[in-house]
Amino acid sequence: MTEKSYSRIQPGDVIIAKVTKMIDWGIILKYQDLVGVLMLPEVSYYDTPIGEVAEVGQPLKVYVIEVIDDDKVDFSASLIRLTPEQNPFTDPAILFCGMVFEGTITHIGFNFSLVRHPLGLSGILSRSAYKEPPIAGANIAVMVKQINPERRDFHVVPKP
Repeated sequence: MTEKSYSRIQPGDVIIAKVTKMIDWGIILKYQDLVGVLMLPEVSYYDTPIGEVAEVGQPLKVYVIEVIDDDKVDFSASLIRLTPEQNPFTDPAILFCGMVFEGTITHIGFNFSLVRHPLGLSGILSRSAYKEPPIAGANIAVMVKQINPERRDFHVVPKP
C-alpha cells in the first residue's frame, strides 16, 4: 500500500467522512487523505434518492466495508450496515414469502425486471416468470417467492 492513512481505518470501523461528490451509482467520500465510495445498495434498504440522504460538503457517519489499495478509491463504505436491525428483509411484518402485492415495474433488464413494492423495496422478476413482455411504469400483481436477507433482495413471480 502507498503512504496514505490506510493504517488508520479497518473494515468494521465507523468514521465521519465528508461527501465530495454525488453520482448516479453512489456517493464519493473523503476521509483524511483517503477517497471512499458509498455505492447505492449501501445507502438505504429502500429505493431512496441519494439527494435525500446526503449533499456535497456534508459530514456523513459511515461503516467501513473494505480498505482498498486502488489508484482511485481507498475504501468502500455503507450506511445500512450501521442499522442492521432496520433491515426489512429480515422482518416478516414487512416482507414474507407468499406475500402478494401490487407493484410498479421500474426497470427492465435483459433477463429480469424490477418491481417496486409499495414500501420502496425492489423485487426481482425473472424474465422466465412472465408470459408477456413487461412495460416500464405498468402496475403488476406479484407474489414474493424468495427473500435473501444477506443480499438484501427478493424475488417475485406474477400473482398466481
